[in-house]
This record gives sequence, structure tokens and C-alpha cells, in this order.
Amino acid sequence: MATLEHPNRLHEGYMAGLKGQDPDSDLENNRDYSIGWLTGSEDRSNGVLAPKFDSMTDLSTLPLRRGSEVIIKKGSKIHSMKDGNKVAGTTYKVKVHSISQGVPAYFENGCSGEVHRPTSPKVIWAGTGGYWCEADLNEVL
Repeated sequence: MATLEHPNRLHEGYMAGLKGQDPDSDLENNRDYSIGWLTGSEDRSNGVLAPKFDSMTDLSTLPLRRGSEVIIKKGSKIHSMKDGNKVAGTTYKVKVHSISQGVPAYFENGCSGEVHRPTSPKVIWAGTGGYWCEADLNEVL
């Protein structure tokens, strides 16, 4: 998958604020960017760390492909279709089935809604019993 050609300004602002970057010089004239920047800055002050890979990452540049093996670290958050959300109790290897892109920041219910935080790309594999599992790409090796 390729990076979105026209990333939204809300997402750009959110990521800049989360990374502690100075706001865009055109902050006053771009409502979406400024709201994103303020939300990202607030999240950073609350301890949220900027991910290495986000929804705008060009996944085609990653060395991961279907069939690659990755390590799920102990303590990683995993979502399983069988067990729901859980934390990996041990470190183990899985074979990648696919990688989902993630979702950029957006407004819920249109421009007047609350900012929906972005989600990072996810690594997906067939877990125990064939149930699909996924983990944040930022948490795998």
C-alpha cells in the first residue's frame, strides 16, 4: 500500500503536536491543522508517545511481506478475534498474513465533531485455532 497522496491537515497537525514540533506558520489560517496540533500536543503532555510508523507510512517500503516472520514481544497489546484484547504473556514468533494501513486522525461526525485519534498500522496473523490476531506494527520486531 502506498501513502495517501493528500494527507489530511488534521492528521498532519496531530502528528506534529504529538512529536513536539513547532506548529505550522499558517496555523491561524488552517483550522483543521491547528485543532490537530493542539490535540496532539495535549496527548504528548499526557504521556502519549509518537509512533515510528503511523497511518501515513508507506508500507511498501517496509521489509515485511506476507510470510515474513516477526517477533511479538512480551507485553505487546494483541487483539484476537477469539479472546479480544490481551497482553502477550511471552515473546513468540508469528508468520505475517498481512499488514493493515491504520487510520489517520479525523473528525467524528463531520467538522464539528471530536478528533478521532489515528491508529497505527497493524500486523495480522493466524493465531491459535485459526483466529485472526493483530498487533501494532510499532510493537513488533
